[in-house]
Amino acid sequence: MKFDENYFKLFSQPQNFEINGEELKKNFRKLQLRYHPDKYIGTSPKEHRLAVQFSSYLNNAYATLINPIKRAEYLLEINGISFDKESATIRDADFLIAQMELRDTFEKAKKENDFELIQKLKKSVSSELNLYFEHFSKLMEGLNSESDAMKSNILSCFCKMIFYYNFKEDLQ
Repeated sequence: MKFDENYFKLFSQPQNFEINGEELKKNFRKLQLRYHPDKYIGTSPKEHRLAVQFSSYLNNAYATLINPIKRAEYLLEINGISFDKESATIRDADFLIAQMELRDTFEKAKKENDFELIQKLKKSVSSELNLYFEHFSKLMEGLNSESDAMKSNILSCFCKMIFYYNFKEDLQ
């Protein structure tokens, strides 16, 4: 049991934003079966406690990698790119205007019970989110320099991903 192992390595996944969700789930289940605390019932209290802790570690690692926003944030962290959720801002005026228009459209659709418009918004937001996922993935693949501009682009993309991800959740 290695509590400090990179989550991607732990689940035999390449260290990329794009992952194979089915393979991740399969590897998670294998590890959970192998290290489940119930298998350590007859062992020493220390071994059982370690199994409980490792099972928790596996659950956290899986929850991180299966969620695209948490996975992106983890990639930022392991690549030494600091991100402070509290002070993160988007400086792209066009994006902010589009964000406000989307929110206004959503509020209007809710108020008027316009389910067709909400479905169109869901489709549009999902499409935009997927574009940002692809862009983030490409930016992370190209990350080989300590360039502040590169980090700024990655963080900007990440912030926009968060907006669309959260907005998609709101639309549900």
